[in-house]
Amino acid sequence: MKEPTQEDLLGYVLGALDAEEQKELQQKIDSDPQLDERLLEVKSHIAPLELLNDSSGARPGLARRTCELVAAQINESEKSEVKMSQEASPASLHRWSSWSMTDALVAAASVAIFASLLFPMISYTKYCTNITYCSNNLCSIGTALHSYSEFNEGRFVEIPKEGPLAFAGIVAPVLKEAQYIDDDKLFACQAVSRDKPFMIPSTDQIRRCSTGEQGEYFRRISSGDYGYSFGYMDGDKYCSPRNLGRAYTIIAADKPSIRSINGPSENHGGRGQNVLFEDLSVRFVVGNAIADDQIYVNSHNIVAPGVSARDNVIGASHLAPLRISTSFNQFQIAE
Repeated sequence: MKEPTQEDLLGYVLGALDAEEQKELQQKIDSDPQLDERLLEVKSHIAPLELLNDSSGARPGLARRTCELVAAQINESEKSEVKMSQEASPASLHRWSSWSMTDALVAAASVAIFASLLFPMISYTKYCTNITYCSNNLCSIGTALHSYSEFNEGRFVEIPKEGPLAFAGIVAPVLKEAQYIDDDKLFACQAVSRDKPFMIPSTDQIRRCSTGEQGEYFRRISSGDYGYSFGYMDGDKYCSPRNLGRAYTIIAADKPSIRSINGPSENHGGRGQNVLFEDLSVRFVVGNAIADDQIYVNSHNIVAPGVSARDNVIGASHLAPLRISTSFNQFQIAE
């Protein structure tokens, strides 16, 4: 190999040389300290490209593919350069000859760096927007639940102990039919993709299709993209959620994961979930717990009502809080 040029060193750093050239240049670098220093200088100039390795929003190999694309275009241009030079003016010849392979690669690297910074920024902005949209939905649901409780002796929507409406997701149809919420979209998290229009079934639809696949489908979609409180046990009595304005009691949250009983929710990429408290505050909780209280299971690690008033459990739409009696005596509805 002849004395390595700046372009050779740049190709070496980017892995653009073929195997034989890479091996030959490596031998020269190992035996020539000055060449090694030149290589370090080249690496320092393109160090910002390392940002690509840590950028979750950028597509892998973006810089390499960009450089290869530019190089291919330059090769095509060189093939036609002789023909163009016969018709080109001196000024245009100077313009074409002023661009070297190094200039093109640096330009390509600049584009790649810009893209590596822009793509994660767009992704993060969308992620934050979805969380805010979801938080606003839960605020509206919380306001509706509070309004409902004012006309129902301080109780939120109660989940029946048995029958076709005995599942957590019945909260949404009840609020809608009582006209506390008139827009189905308030039960839909913007971060969740779907292939069909979103709708909340009516209680009549649920009663008519209480069994079979259609009934199961209605139970699963009734709460939208959110889950609701299972309430808690007071001794052997089941206590449905009440409105006491407590800052530590959760009444709704992003729906539980279908892959893991204890979450976190999958609504926001498994990073966490928005949580609505009795006092109408909403907080995005990273992970699946607040302090030592896991959001989707009780203190016995069971998907069932909490073992005390401070044991919050958010249930999936299709589940009935009193379907099991593990770790408890026979369930009874508290008067």
